[in-house]
Amino acid sequence: MITVQEIGGFDQDTNAGFVRRIRLLRKRDVISVMDPIRFPGYGPMYEIPFSGLIVKEGAQGFTFSLPPKTIRFSESEFENEQGLAFDTSFSFEVPKPTTSLLHWLLTHQHQDWVVLWEDYNDVAWISGNEEFGLRLQRSRTASGQNILLVAIQGSFSFPSFKITGFELQELFPQGQFSYHFGLHFNT
Repeated sequence: MITVQEIGGFDQDTNAGFVRRIRLLRKRDVISVMDPIRFPGYGPMYEIPFSGLIVKEGAQGFTFSLPPKTIRFSESEFENEQGLAFDTSFSFEVPKPTTSLLHWLLTHQHQDWVVLWEDYNDVAWISGNEEFGLRLQRSRTASGQNILLVAIQGSFSFPSFKITGFELQELFPQGQFSYHFGLHFNT
C-alpha cells in the first residue's frame, strides 16, 4: 500500500516580493548572532529571536534611500568541500548616482557587513554574523541609462535567518511607515 502526504497548499497568505528595508551593520560591531546552527537548541531551525542579536553599544547602522521594490534578494544552496553552503546576495540599481553615494561606497567597500532586512511580507531577516559578513560590490553602466549596480554578497555555511519576536519600529526606527494602531480613518 502507498500512502500520500500532501505538502504545502494554496490556503497561504498573499506573497509580496522584494526587500522593503535594509540596514547594514559593520561586522565588527556585531558581538553575536545566536543562530540555531552554531547553538543547537537555542531556537527553531532557521529562526533566531530578536534577543539573539547582540550589537555593541552605539553601533551605527546604514540604510539606503531607494524607491519601493528596488532591492532584490537571492540565496542559493550548493555543496562544496566543507559541505552545504549558501550564496547570499542583495542587489539594486541606482539611476544617476550622486557623488555622495559613490564616495560612501568607495569608503566602505572593503568592510564586512551583517545585513538586517525586512521583506514586504513584514518578516525580518538577518544575513551574516559576527564571524562572516557580506561585501559591497559595484559596477556602472552608461549605455541606455547611467546606472550604478550595487551588490552586497557573501558565501556562508548557513542561510539567512528569520528574526522572531521583534517590533518593526525597534528594528527599523526610521522606517517610512507608522506601526501604531488607531481608530481614525487615516491610520
